[in-house]
Amino acid sequence: MKTSAVKIVCLSLLLTLYAAGAGLVAEDYQFDLKWGSEGSGEGVFDWPFGIAVDSSGNVYVADAFNHRIQKFDSSGNFLSEWGSKGEGEGELSSPGGIAVDSSGNVYVADTINSRIQKFDSSGNFLSQWGSSGSGEGKFAGPFGVAVDSSGNVYVVDARNYRIQKFDSSGNFLTTWGPESAVGSGFIKEPSAIAVDFSGNVYVADIWQSLIQKYNSNGGFITAWRYPTDSGGGDTFRPTGLAVDSSGNVYMTDYLNSCVQKFDSSGNFICEWGSEGTGDGSFTYPTGIAVDSSGNVYVVDTYNYRIQKFKAAGVACPSTYLLGGKDQRLATIRKFRDEVLVKTLAGEKLVEIYYREGERIIAVFAKSPTIKILAKKVLESLVPAMEILLWSTD
Repeated sequence: MKTSAVKIVCLSLLLTLYAAGAGLVAEDYQFDLKWGSEGSGEGVFDWPFGIAVDSSGNVYVADAFNHRIQKFDSSGNFLSEWGSKGEGEGELSSPGGIAVDSSGNVYVADTINSRIQKFDSSGNFLSQWGSSGSGEGKFAGPFGVAVDSSGNVYVVDARNYRIQKFDSSGNFLTTWGPESAVGSGFIKEPSAIAVDFSGNVYVADIWQSLIQKYNSNGGFITAWRYPTDSGGGDTFRPTGLAVDSSGNVYMTDYLNSCVQKFDSSGNFICEWGSEGTGDGSFTYPTGIAVDSSGNVYVVDTYNYRIQKFKAAGVACPSTYLLGGKDQRLATIRKFRDEVLVKTLAGEKLVEIYYREGERIIAVFAKSPTIKILAKKVLESLVPAMEILLWSTD
């Protein structure tokens, strides 16, 4: 087989790989819209913090220093509000976290009042539980709140350094936190919480720069810190967590003014945002929520606004290592040097090269969601390339 024919075969194989992965969900996000400014009227905020999205796409924001909850549609149009400063039923004092269950009921962490309040989707008061203290069902700074698919409610009991779990009526079920060893469930200063569809619970620990994953009863599963891939250093301050329908975890990092996305095991996927006041920039991002379409809503607290992001269609770059034998390297290097693999739009799809004479590395300019498919195809493609190219020598 002539070398030119070999190039065409290899190019066709790689373009097939691109076509197979092109329909998958992209992993990068672009600014879509924003709403809000500083103030106390409808649709403006004074220290917005928690955020939640219901199954219809309505967005609920805990407007902490206005001591209220505001409700918007998915385009940021104001719908309603409820709450005022106080200690009575339906009154609030610096609400922090907020969550919505599958029936549309809204749970609010009424932080200064050391309680959880439950409302219907229109803001009508339904029930409450909790008071100041350290015993079961009591709180010292309830901060974040999350609801699982069974209606169980998880509360970040920040100053008691623990998570408490309740049923939907507020009956205490279990707790976990500081009694475990560091790195195996020890909670120093929990700041946010989220639950996936399998009932796994993710807790952000702002003091330890740590995200920890537990089962629904508090059994420790894994933990991770700031990924070296992102280039953001080795310290982050997680202030908000959300989980999408695929189990991916989104985290707001107020120290680095960005949003980071991980898979359910803590592997870094991508990040976006930087410090500033422009579209897509943040100043102290806190709450975060993801709707059923994958749109991401971020509470940009110091900018007194909500920003909405959507999948951009261009993915975050990522690198995957493929093991390779030394005898392949010269061939693959030759292929890299002689064949530029491009999409029809002219964007490079994949570059294959060697490093330190040991490994074959594939660097994708497209979505990490094709990782599994790409790895399988390339693992079979590289030996095929070796055989075809060597046969021409």
